Amino acid sequence: MENTTSISTHLHAFLNKNERVQVQLVGNFAYVHVETKGTLFATNERICFYAHDDSAFLTFDYYEIDAVILHPDEVIFYNHGERHILSDIEQGNVEEFNQFVIDRMQIKS
Repeated sequence: MENTTSISTHLHAFLNKNERVQVQLVGNFAYVHVETKGTLFATNERICFYAHDDSAFLTFDYYEIDAVILHPDEVIFYNHGERHILSDIEQGNVEEFNQFVIDRMQIKS
């Protein structure tokens, strides 16, 4: 697995000028028909996922998130009707992440 400094360096190449990471979690992310280990970031502008194995980078704008399902051990959200799950979380605070995302969704709506 890449170290946090390496991941942070990759991430900043994808962020907008005034975008800042607020909360992050490390775990297994399932989207569409793929599951991969990586880091899920909540920034002041959107949710981002960085895959550790292939450096894939996905983004989800808050205004395009349909719902967040509160779960103590996972992050579950729907974007354009597609379900995305971060499970087997190794680092980070799920409750803090979920609350930050819900707060940002309310601001963006």
